[in-house]
Amino acid sequence: MQWDFLSLNPELLHQITILFSDRGLPASYRHINGYGSHTLSFINEQGKRVWCKFYFKTRQGVEFIPGEESANLIGSDRESHVLWATKQFLPTGFLLISAFTNPH
Repeated sequence: MQWDFLSLNPELLHQITILFSDRGLPASYRHINGYGSHTLSFINEQGKRVWCKFYFKTRQGVEFIPGEESANLIGSDRESHVLWATKQFLPTGFLLISAFTNPH
């Protein structure tokens, strides 16, 4: 039943691929990209509707903790890696916007 739901919703394919991948636990919030789930509509100065998607890309690079190491870390303290990493310095990144109009 679960696989029927996933196979009938192709928009979930990317998320499921990541979920079942061997990437591991993100090293910190500084080392992951952010992808907006929703497409938002805006009205431009000419009164035309424009659809937009937002993406947040990290400048620190994408890093993951391997499976065995992350299991040991989570077993000792669930939040230790996140708190330690965010106290070092604030993350930097950039915002990307995909904009398109109705005919597209």
